[in-house]
Amino acid sequence: VKPFEYGLRLVYIYEGGIFSPDVLKITDADLAAKFAEGVGFVAALSLGVGILTEASLSSVILGGFKNVCALALEADFIEFPQVEKIKEFVDDPEAWCAKYGGGGGGGDGGG
Repeated sequence: VKPFEYGLRLVYIYEGGIFSPDVLKITDADLAAKFAEGVGFVAALSLGVGILTEASLSSVILGGFKNVCALALEADFIEFPQVEKIKEFVDDPEAWCAKYGGGGGGGDGGG
């Protein structure tokens, strides 16, 4: 008796339609990308509706910090290092870009 091999060769998959076997070739990167996309949709929906979720928490905290920075700049109460950098930028954007390597963007100005 020789060793033999037994198995199935998928030609098509039928589940609510006919699919090629290539749909089963899903990598971990594909799954992670789809999951991240779903989390982004949940965050966008919860931000739009105004409900705090774990997915939207970072955006809410960032928005609150932006408001704190704006208030600190308006009241001239500069106690945070982040607010100091913003104040430097508002006072002299060209010097700030030279110091911190301002991001060119690469555009030609439109038109």
